Amino acid sequence: SRDPDTQILARLLVGPENVEPLSNGAQARERLWQWARPQVEGPGPCARGGHSATLVGPSDTLLSGSARIFVFGGHFDKGSGDGFQYLNDVHVLDIDENAWYLPRCRGTAPGPRYGHSAALVGTRVVYFGGKGPATHLRDLHALDTETLTWFQGPSSGGAPSSRHGHSATLHGTRLCVFGGACGAKYFSDLHCLDLSSMA
Repeated sequence: SRDPDTQILARLLVGPENVEPLSNGAQARERLWQWARPQVEGPGPCARGGHSATLVGPSDTLLSGSARIFVFGGHFDKGSGDGFQYLNDVHVLDIDENAWYLPRCRGTAPGPRYGHSAALVGTRVVYFGGKGPATHLRDLHALDTETLTWFQGPSSGGAPSSRHGHSATLHGTRLCVFGGACGAKYFSDLHCLDLSSMA
């Protein structure tokens, strides 16, 4: 059910333990939504906006491993009318250890940007587009989260026009990019890239 004032969900469907039955036979229990601010160790990323944060689970559920959040790129206002600082750094938050670390990535990292998209494809985070210091971008990159190696995607093949602020999601083996903006132009187009042959 939803709170009548806020329309926020007040109950969620759950398993059979100590819950009350609903009219349709399902069961529900009271669920409180509450933000927490965990104590995290290590040097985290600087303050920024327009970055991506991608959750990557353990690569093998039978092995011990931590879920991690990969933070990439973004930008911040340098202040005093000096414009923005664009970033292309990678920071990783180990969820189980509550610790940040700065990985040593191999390969050529994408140029600094914000407003790009990020989608997890297997063990790789695929990044598309964004806005850099001088121009909007339409390039494709992937970071292998196991080997911490950067890969550059194809530069041809009818890529969407340069943009930032778009969305990207994975459906099967297809990366679907929708919308975004480039300067004063806003997009409502959909582009899909089959990643099944991504090595």
